[in-house]
Amino acid sequence: YDGRLIHPGEYGMYRERCFKALLQNVLSREEKVSDGFIITSFNDTVSTQCDVLVRNANSVPLTDNGIVNFYPVEDVYAIIEVKSNLSKADFKKSLRKLAENKKLSDHRMIGTKLKSSRFLNYDYIPSFLICNKLDFRIRDLNFDEIYEGIERRYWHNAILSILDGALSYR
Repeated sequence: YDGRLIHPGEYGMYRERCFKALLQNVLSREEKVSDGFIITSFNDTVSTQCDVLVRNANSVPLTDNGIVNFYPVEDVYAIIEVKSNLSKADFKKSLRKLAENKKLSDHRMIGTKLKSSRFLNYDYIPSFLICNKLDFRIRDLNFDEIYEGIERRYWHNAILSILDGALSYR
């Protein structure tokens, strides 16, 4: 593969499907892997499209024309973005997107604690970025700059770059 034979969008969907299948194999029966949007009952606020959602397996999505699924924020356990190689600008854009979607945690109707899952039992939906490679030096990152204007509670939980390693914190 030299990058010219496969349409980038199709290849991206292929990567996401592979990751979702792998992830579903390690989750319990109470958890299901999907993609789609998160919706709240607060002013019907809707997230941007999420590559991967880990959600309550019993959650019934709202479906638009059988194409797009919307899941209640109360039933979402994790948000994951799956990317290829990321430039510094695309990396920042992906993290800020995750943070904006994570803000919907503020509108949960069922208290502040998530149902215990294989992920983390946090007040906020855990968010993860997975990519093949970062096209910049990790040591050049300044998360205060990347997340300027966004409270720390909405920041990512972990980043995995297949070729560069993992970044996480508590």
